[in-house]
Amino acid sequence: MPQFYSPSQHPGLDMTGTPARITVFVGAYGSGKSEISVNFALWLARNVRQAGQRVILCDLDMINPYYRSADAKALLADNQIELVASMYANTNVDVPSLPAQVFSVFDNPDVLAVLDIGGEDLGARVVGSLRNRLAGEDFAINLVVNPYRPMTGTPEGIARAAADIESATGLRLQGMVDNANLLEEANWHLIEESFATVAEGARLAGLPIVFAATMAVAEEADGTEAAMQVGESEDDSTLAALPVLNLVRSIHYPTDC
Repeated sequence: MPQFYSPSQHPGLDMTGTPARITVFVGAYGSGKSEISVNFALWLARNVRQAGQRVILCDLDMINPYYRSADAKALLADNQIELVASMYANTNVDVPSLPAQVFSVFDNPDVLAVLDIGGEDLGARVVGSLRNRLAGEDFAINLVVNPYRPMTGTPEGIARAAADIESATGLRLQGMVDNANLLEEANWHLIEESFATVAEGARLAGLPIVFAATMAVAEEADGTEAAMQVGESEDDSTLAALPVLNLVRSIHYPTDC
């Protein structure tokens, strides 16, 4: 177990800096983007939200009918996180319309928003349609990368995925999230063994790795601890220096029993 996963370390706001008011997660099929989106919203609600602020998760992944953050509706509600989802998601509508509630996140400065958006062509069009709304806002778009998926299994593939999304959306990515997993609960060893691949892909793309995600040391099975922890190293290019988001499984997959 890595040093910065010491059980005595308080699971709280240990990362440096303040997260953007609007955080967008994009990623290809199998990247774990929706699980990241749910857990990041939980982390915001428990560690960042101030009195009078609202946390809203917008499930705008129009592509995948199974791996959706809307599946975590009860967990989100228990943590006073509002969920916005398109009524046309996962239907045969060619270009699903965005729900009107999405635009409220841009109009209300007291909202901390997480946008879960697919990384394929349709997802890129969704991001592109919000480009004017994002202009002038405090926002960050992060690419969730799982190096155990075919299209992002090499540094070149990771950099290509980043470039494709930037080209399709007309927006610059702010960072990458290392979410190496094979749908295992204890996935830290996968992050360790593949970190060099993700780090090189990020270097090629000219992007920082903003955090890693793991289910290796979740404090509670019921979702009461969504924590961001950071290591001791002063060298922020190393895995030990990255903030780590402890994931609580919230989305259930077709293969689950």
